[in-house]
Amino acid sequence: MTRGSDEIVIAGVYDYTAPAPDAADLPRAVDGLSPETFVLLAAHQPKHVLEAQNLGVDLQLSGHTHGGQMWPLGYLVSAANPTVTGLDHFGDTAIYTSQGAGAWGPPVRVATPPEISVLELVTQK
Repeated sequence: MTRGSDEIVIAGVYDYTAPAPDAADLPRAVDGLSPETFVLLAAHQPKHVLEAQNLGVDLQLSGHTHGGQMWPLGYLVSAANPTVTGLDHFGDTAIYTSQGAGAWGPPVRVATPPEISVLELVTQK
Protein backbone atom coordinates (compact mmCIF):
# COMPACT_ATOMS: atom_id res chain seq x y z
CA MET A 1 0.00 0.00 0.00
CA THR A 2 1.38 3.40 -0.89
CA ARG A 3 0.46 6.98 -0.08
CA GLY A 4 2.59 9.54 -1.82
CA SER A 5 6.17 8.34 -1.43
CA ASP A 6 5.36 6.29 1.69
CA GLU A 7 4.95 2.54 1.39
CA ILE A 8 3.76 -0.06 3.86
CA VAL A 9 3.58 -3.81 3.40
CA ILE A 10 1.20 -5.82 5.55
CA ALA A 11 2.43 -9.36 6.16
CA GLY A 12 0.68 -12.04 8.17
CA VAL A 13 1.33 -15.46 9.58
CA TYR A 14 -0.79 -18.27 10.90
CA ASP A 15 -0.96 -18.80 14.65
CA TYR A 16 2.32 -19.61 16.42
CA THR A 17 1.07 -23.08 17.37
CA ALA A 18 -0.74 -23.93 14.12
CA PRO A 19 0.16 -27.36 12.75
CA ALA A 20 1.15 -28.06 9.15
CA PRO A 21 0.07 -27.21 6.56
CA ASP A 22 -0.83 -23.92 8.31
CA ALA A 23 2.33 -23.56 10.41
CA ALA A 24 3.55 -19.99 10.78
CA ASP A 25 6.29 -19.21 8.24
CA LEU A 26 7.51 -15.71 8.99
CA PRO A 27 10.57 -15.85 6.69
CA ARG A 28 8.27 -16.68 3.78
CA ALA A 29 5.86 -13.86 4.74
CA VAL A 30 8.61 -11.22 4.40
CA ASP A 31 10.71 -12.86 1.69
CA GLY A 32 11.87 -10.50 -1.02
CA LEU A 33 10.94 -7.27 0.75
CA SER A 34 13.35 -4.37 0.60
CA PRO A 35 14.91 -3.39 3.96
CA GLU A 36 13.65 0.17 3.31
CA THR A 37 10.02 -0.97 3.15
CA PHE A 38 7.95 -0.51 6.31
CA VAL A 39 6.62 -3.94 7.27
CA LEU A 40 3.58 -4.38 9.52
CA LEU A 41 3.17 -7.96 10.70
CA ALA A 42 -0.19 -9.31 11.82
CA ALA A 43 0.56 -12.24 14.13
CA HIS A 44 -1.99 -13.57 16.60
CA GLN A 45 0.57 -14.35 19.30
CA PRO A 46 3.33 -11.96 20.42
CA LYS A 47 5.75 -14.91 20.50
CA HIS A 48 6.73 -14.08 16.91
CA VAL A 49 8.38 -10.79 17.88
CA LEU A 50 11.94 -12.06 18.37
CA GLU A 51 11.94 -13.70 14.94
CA ALA A 52 10.23 -10.61 13.51
CA GLN A 53 13.00 -8.45 14.96
CA ASN A 54 15.65 -10.62 13.29
CA LEU A 55 13.82 -10.35 9.95
CA GLY A 56 13.52 -6.55 10.01
CA VAL A 57 9.79 -6.23 10.75
CA ASP A 58 9.00 -2.66 11.82
CA LEU A 59 5.71 -3.20 13.66
CA GLN A 60 3.94 -6.33 14.85
CA LEU A 61 0.28 -6.31 15.90
CA SER A 62 -0.80 -9.16 18.16
CA GLY A 63 -3.38 -10.26 20.67
CA HIS A 64 -3.82 -13.73 22.18
CA THR A 65 -2.79 -12.87 25.74
CA HIS A 66 -6.04 -11.14 26.79
CA GLY A 67 -3.76 -9.04 29.00
CA GLY A 68 -3.67 -11.91 31.48
CA GLN A 69 -7.49 -11.80 31.73
CA MET A 70 -7.69 -12.40 35.49
CA TRP A 71 -5.52 -12.81 38.51
CA PRO A 72 -3.36 -14.95 38.87
CA LEU A 73 -3.28 -15.92 35.17
CA GLY A 74 -1.34 -12.75 34.38
CA TYR A 75 1.78 -14.28 35.93
CA LEU A 76 1.53 -17.38 33.74
CA VAL A 77 0.83 -15.32 30.62
CA SER A 78 3.85 -13.10 31.36
CA ALA A 79 6.08 -16.14 31.77
CA ALA A 80 4.93 -17.60 28.43
CA ASN A 81 5.11 -14.44 26.27
CA PRO A 82 7.76 -11.80 25.57
CA THR A 83 5.11 -9.08 26.07
CA VAL A 84 1.54 -9.18 27.33
CA THR A 85 -0.20 -5.90 26.60
CA GLY A 86 0.38 -2.49 25.10
CA LEU A 87 3.33 -1.09 23.18
CA ASP A 88 6.78 -2.62 23.55
CA HIS A 89 10.05 -2.51 21.62
CA PHE A 90 12.47 -5.26 20.74
CA GLY A 91 15.41 -3.57 19.06
CA ASP A 92 14.04 -1.71 16.02
CA THR A 93 10.80 -3.71 16.07
CA ALA A 94 7.78 -2.25 17.83
CA ILE A 95 4.95 -4.52 18.94
CA TYR A 96 1.48 -3.65 20.09
CA THR A 97 -0.37 -6.42 21.91
CA SER A 98 -4.07 -5.84 22.42
CA GLN A 99 -5.87 -7.16 25.52
CA GLY A 100 -8.84 -7.79 23.25
CA ALA A 101 -12.51 -7.32 23.90
CA GLY A 102 -13.42 -10.88 24.80
CA ALA A 103 -12.26 -13.66 27.05
CA TRP A 104 -10.77 -17.11 26.85
CA GLY A 105 -12.33 -19.87 28.91
CA PRO A 106 -14.57 -18.35 31.54
CA PRO A 107 -16.21 -15.10 30.37
CA VAL A 108 -14.57 -13.15 33.21
CA ARG A 109 -11.97 -10.39 33.42
CA VAL A 110 -10.42 -9.29 36.70
CA ALA A 111 -8.22 -6.15 36.70
CA THR A 112 -7.90 -6.42 32.91
CA PRO A 113 -10.50 -4.34 31.11
CA PRO A 114 -11.49 -5.20 27.55
CA GLU A 115 -10.10 -2.94 24.86
CA ILE A 116 -10.61 -2.12 21.23
CA SER A 117 -7.40 -0.52 20.02
CA VAL A 118 -7.21 2.28 17.48
CA LEU A 119 -3.70 2.86 16.22
CA GLU A 120 -2.57 5.74 14.05
CA LEU A 121 0.59 5.27 12.03
CA VAL A 122 2.45 8.42 11.11
CA THR A 123 5.60 8.97 9.07
CA GLN A 124 8.62 10.17 10.99
CA LYS A 125 10.68 12.57 8.94
